[in-house]
Amino acid sequence: MPRYMYRCSDCDFSFKAAHSIGDKLTDCPTCNTVDTLIRVPTSFTTDKEPDAVDRVGSVVRSSIEEFREELVKEKQQLSTQEYKE
Repeated sequence: MPRYMYRCSDCDFSFKAAHSIGDKLTDCPTCNTVDTLIRVPTSFTTDKEPDAVDRVGSVVRSSIEEFREELVKEKQQLSTQEYKE
């Protein structure tokens, strides 16, 4: 699941959050103000540091596979949720 960095424009509290691409946090969990969170741009990183013998392509392929597995798990969780109108 993608990780995002947020900062509150009122209290300057910064934190990281993991959620799907379509979601966006807006309310600060520290000062409880509404619509004050700003998504701070960050660079792409992987959880795994490449070894000296690893090629870039193999690291990218393994990261894509990990993201694919997370997506399958998230789809399974969402398919079991019930939504009320």
